Amino acid sequence: MSQIGRYTPAPSQEVIYGKPVAEALVEEIERQKVSRIVFVTNTSLNQPNGLAEVVKGALGKLCVAEVSGIRAHSPREDVVRLTTTLRNSNADMVIALGGGSVCDATKAACL
Repeated sequence: MSQIGRYTPAPSQEVIYGKPVAEALVEEIERQKVSRIVFVTNTSLNQPNGLAEVVKGALGKLCVAEVSGIRAHSPREDVVRLTTTLRNSNADMVIALGGGSVCDATKAACL
């Protein structure tokens, strides 16, 4: 027996383009009056002089915790590690930088 239902995804509130990511993030953080951020990424983006380093630099002291090394397919251990960090950080924003595994792990940890 198949299920019948309806799913209505939340509309995107805003798409920012044409600006460097660090600049756009800082503007959004200021607009939302965020004070504590957890930054999540994978190993490949967390390299010297890489994009993760640029973003972390822009976040400055607002970044209260970082979880890096999220692996492919979002293994349970990575999600648990991220969940623990989120619970202990009292963050009011989470920034996930990476592909599907980073985003999926972050969504699961935020539930």
